[in-house]
Amino acid sequence: ADGKWEFTPTTPLNNGDHAFTTEVLDKAGNSSGQGDALNVVVDTSKVDVSITHVIDDVGSIKGDIAANGVTDDARPEIQGKGKA
Repeated sequence: ADGKWEFTPTTPLNNGDHAFTTEVLDKAGNSSGQGDALNVVVDTSKVDVSITHVIDDVGSIKGDIAANGVTDDARPEIQGKGKA
């Protein structure tokens, strides 16, 4: 109703080029036609991604959050390393 939307693929995207388009349909079935493509390249080769710290700096629980730990921070800081 407010024009917002999101998309999550049902299966992971393979490496390579992907093109996504949108089409708006109203309740009567009228189409806007397909919008311009959004081109995305997935490249997981030689990707070394790691999360080194998750930090809580709000509320009564503060500091590094241990694996399987708890937090009272709605937006903890995530620190890590990844491909440039």
